[in-house]
Amino acid sequence: MNLLGAKIRELRRKLGWDQMTLAEKAKIDVGYLSRIENGRLIPRTDNLKKIAEALGTQAEELEKLAVRTPNDLSQVITQKEFVSDFMRRIEQLSPEQKKQIEKILKGRKSEL
Repeated sequence: MNLLGAKIRELRRKLGWDQMTLAEKAKIDVGYLSRIENGRLIPRTDNLKKIAEALGTQAEELEKLAVRTPNDLSQVITQKEFVSDFMRRIEQLSPEQKKQIEKILKGRKSEL
């Protein structure tokens, strides 16, 4: 767990909320929140603002705790490799398959 995840968990628990409650109030996926609290993910700024608003705190206070470590940077590189591989695979799909993928992604857009 990192400082950001620990602070979010602390604030959530002070409110007597479980992860599902905070996720619903912040309009984010509960699995996404879990990864943040466990230090496996640093959220995008827009999602951090949603979390802060739901918790009744300032996003700037949480942002100060969102320090990227060397592990975070290696995770970004791994994610870039994943995206590159994913895009190569998408290019090989038929137009109909591409439309199906696009439809699925548009339906999940709020979770990204």
